[in-house]
Amino acid sequence: MKSSLSIDKTKFKGIIWPLVALYVSRLFFDDIDEAYLFIYIALIIIVIGFARKIFIPNIVGIYPYMALILIMAIIGLVMYKTRYVARDLFYLLPAVILVILGYYLFCAYQAKSIVQTIVLCGFISSMYSFGVFLTSAGGISELQDLRDIFNIEIYEICLIFLLLVVYIFNQEKCVFGKKTDVLLLVIFLMHIILSMSRSAWVEVIVGVPIIIIANLFYNSRRASTYAKTFIIIALAIVGVFALYAYAPSNIIDDYNTKVENTSDELNQDQYFNSVEDAMGNWRAYENKSAISQWETSTSLVQLFGAGLGKGIYIKFVPYAWTNLDKEHTIPLLHNAYYTMLAKGGVVGVILLVFFLVYPIFVAINSLRKKGFSSDAIALITIGVAFVIQAYVVRGPISQHPNITWGILVGWLCGQLKREDS
Repeated sequence: MKSSLSIDKTKFKGIIWPLVALYVSRLFFDDIDEAYLFIYIALIIIVIGFARKIFIPNIVGIYPYMALILIMAIIGLVMYKTRYVARDLFYLLPAVILVILGYYLFCAYQAKSIVQTIVLCGFISSMYSFGVFLTSAGGISELQDLRDIFNIEIYEICLIFLLLVVYIFNQEKCVFGKKTDVLLLVIFLMHIILSMSRSAWVEVIVGVPIIIIANLFYNSRRASTYAKTFIIIALAIVGVFALYAYAPSNIIDDYNTKVENTSDELNQDQYFNSVEDAMGNWRAYENKSAISQWETSTSLVQLFGAGLGKGIYIKFVPYAWTNLDKEHTIPLLHNAYYTMLAKGGVVGVILLVFFLVYPIFVAINSLRKKGFSSDAIALITIGVAFVIQAYVVRGPISQHPNITWGILVGWLCGQLKREDS
């Protein structure tokens, strides 16, 4: 008898196994920086080896941003220590490299499925987190204990969840099978809920309505859209209710306090008079520090930035930061836009935004030309979600960028542009 959750074995022929192996390898490195360096080098070797020729990515948005990075690096080499410039390059280049590698993967593996591959990667990551949770359930007594387990690659899980929702709304195109896709959806949703990450919850709350609205506009099966919308909302409500009903009260109280303080954490108009004030609302403090530094700079620096290697000055240093340089500067903030404001000025912020939103315009243009397309809706959704990530958790300016976003943007932009031409 065939299981209702059986997976068509032919689906696995679409998996890009080298990418799965590299994606999952992060879970087993003690040093995350070493893990990402290993992944970049291995991806470059694998992609170029299979492609066997050089492609010029047809993704216009990356080129002004690459030129900006080059100019900022030149300015930095003149103004600051070489190691500071190299440090900042390590923060800015990976996101660009991942998009280019995603395009190369599309050119080299067109017969494969990037969606199946990414969803499988997400499933393995979630199973790893649930495995850690089950083996340490007795030791979970505080909110941070829960977050440490389920925040592992949580922002990638968010994008993968939204990606899966897109294809569940498509009647003709499932990932591994309709019932299996729903089971995977529940697993990812549970992971996101248990992470108790406000940023992750916001991405889902913003991303799912985008998918629903796009389907109402472009998908002729509106009755199915309404039904699936109801099911997803119901699952989310049940999941959150179960969390609040069964999680220890101190964990829920700590989380509620964090939610209540969200506006304060982002309020840059407040005054900071001590280390305690700064640590209490750190993101607001570092954003305010970046703005103050930018406002006191020359007009030229305000417009074009101070270059790579320039840090953001902070007056109040957390007690645990014993290795901070003597100038009291930090290289990057939680907010990618304010980080870029210090290093690249207004022009840098504009080009960073263009780099992030260009894929969204590629997808919108594809929808206008061809009508309903799950790939285009997926690109819009993950694009908007990543714009949010850039505001709260560094996004593309990080030593640990979102591999899922970079690979999907490179692949889907290449695919949609080729289909449109």
